[in-house]
Amino acid sequence: MKKLCFALLVAIALPTIGLAQAAPAATPNVSNYFPVSDVKPGMKGYGMTCFQGSTPERFEVEILGVLEGQPNPKQNIILARLTGKQVDRTRVFAGMSGSPVYLDGKMVGAVAYAFAFSTEAIAGITPIGQMVGQLKDGPVGAPRATRGDVSFKDLVAARGVSAAAPSYLGSLPTPEAISGTAVAASAPELAAFAGQALKPIATPVSFGGIPQSVIDRFAPQFERLGLVAVAGVGGGSSAIEPMAPVPDQTLTPGSSVTVALIRGDFTSGAAGTVTERVGDRVYAFGHPFLSLGATAVPMAESSVIVVVPSLNNSFKFVKTSHTVGAISQDRSSGISGELGREAKMVPVHVSFKNSHGEVDQYNYEVINDPMLAPLFINMTLMATVIGTERQIGDQTIDLNGTIKLAGQPEIDLENRFAGNQNAAAAASMSVAQPLQLLMGSGFKGVDVTGVDVTITASEDRDVGSLTRVWVDKTRVGRGETVEVQAFARTEEGEEYVERIPIEIPRDAPVGKLAIVVGDGASMVASDETFAGFAPENLGQLVAGINRLKKNDRLYVKLVRATGGAVVENQALTALPPSMMSSLGSPRASAGVTPLQTTTLLEKELSPAKFIVSGQQAITVNVVR
Repeated sequence: MKKLCFALLVAIALPTIGLAQAAPAATPNVSNYFPVSDVKPGMKGYGMTCFQGSTPERFEVEILGVLEGQPNPKQNIILARLTGKQVDRTRVFAGMSGSPVYLDGKMVGAVAYAFAFSTEAIAGITPIGQMVGQLKDGPVGAPRATRGDVSFKDLVAARGVSAAAPSYLGSLPTPEAISGTAVAASAPELAAFAGQALKPIATPVSFGGIPQSVIDRFAPQFERLGLVAVAGVGGGSSAIEPMAPVPDQTLTPGSSVTVALIRGDFTSGAAGTVTERVGDRVYAFGHPFLSLGATAVPMAESSVIVVVPSLNNSFKFVKTSHTVGAISQDRSSGISGELGREAKMVPVHVSFKNSHGEVDQYNYEVINDPMLAPLFINMTLMATVIGTERQIGDQTIDLNGTIKLAGQPEIDLENRFAGNQNAAAAASMSVAQPLQLLMGSGFKGVDVTGVDVTITASEDRDVGSLTRVWVDKTRVGRGETVEVQAFARTEEGEEYVERIPIEIPRDAPVGKLAIVVGDGASMVASDETFAGFAPENLGQLVAGINRLKKNDRLYVKLVRATGGAVVENQALTALPPSMMSSLGSPRASAGVTPLQTTTLLEKELSPAKFIVSGQQAITVNVVR
């Protein structure tokens, strides 16, 4: 009787425990799969994939051989010829990755590799046992960058009036290629393919709301990732909606699946094919998507609009419907996810006022990934401006906003950009690059909770140059006020003057002081304290980014020549020679940066009517 009561208590407690800890995922029965060791040349089977709509269609498969030790140690690729009415027209196409293949009624693997420019559909198949063995569930969460290198060089450059598309990929390797020559000797039946490269089938990434001109700007970065970027029907969901129900018919083998990268008023998704579903666990692609490892990316159902045949690389257009779960693993043998699981995204709100005075609001979400979130925000902000504004001709972009972080002060985004073709690119990068610094820093606790931006565009180029500075006196006493006049001239030849009163500090040393007037970018570039800036935690990085100056106004600082150093990101000024000698010793810490000057005072002026560039300095002599 006691045992029965205990069993009942356990039965009642288990559902409650399940609220805190998810039930274990269903385990695939590997004995139901066709073993690679039994695969022989000449065997025939079939595969399933979607050529149109959401119903998988059959194609025929003939086994050519097995490549052992590819693409990685202790892994295999099955080489096969695909035939059928649809495959003969399209050959192996981008988006076919993951299509299940069956021998003797048992699943053997997923179509995942192909030869470029092949005149018939020769494909590499990733064994299903290899996929389910590697894609075990693990910790789920947004991937954290581990580089830990933080530089302000590119960020400062983005404050200028022109910029080119930055690289977000760093040292990311290109997708692996398998040389046919290396395996031909051990597999004579493959000699005909010697000299070719067997590569992962490209993954089509569709964009909605982003023009082809913007996509082309970032095409080289997508190519490095093995992605085919195309404008057209959005690959992601156009509505940010709750999770849809997941009946047994959801994401079955052979159906089209989309990895949602952007959802909302802008959309993007990477399309592939489901290989296997075991309970709520879904396996797809058969090759890596981005090799993110443990991750959390929305997974959605999709239907194929059309497969576009191409001599270069046939690809499929898809229309995404409902979000049904999240990808949790992305590794060399494919991706896997769980139905019903949520994935955190980065919410973005943009208010855009065009040159005609009309205001549009954009709400969307981007993947919470250190590499892709900055890239997609850059693309969507650029598309926001290009959608209604001219791309060539005078233009000024005013940008204000914030990057919101959990547990940290907001990153202030306020700047103005002008030019005749690159203003929109510079404005979008002024948001993307601080985000890239934050998410790619490697610091713990980087949780971006939102990006909120207001953009105003005009068809003028409001720029000018700082031409000279003047002071009303060059001999001043401590505590006295000197009037500085800064002269700027616009491109049209109009001259403006800004009168700036500067009070000499009462503890200022006797001797020469320099009054420096300049725009934000030049003042940051000449700031010695940034040269050795190496934040040790997220708080220091946030504070450093917020120190960056704006480029639509002038700054004034009072500087004197003196010995000093930046030690552990703290500026120490007016140090005695003995201390400077110690800090400069080879035995001192490597985190010491000598300073040649000390800033006694600094002022930020009100925004100017136009963007003023340049830097000027004048010397005054402080007397007793």
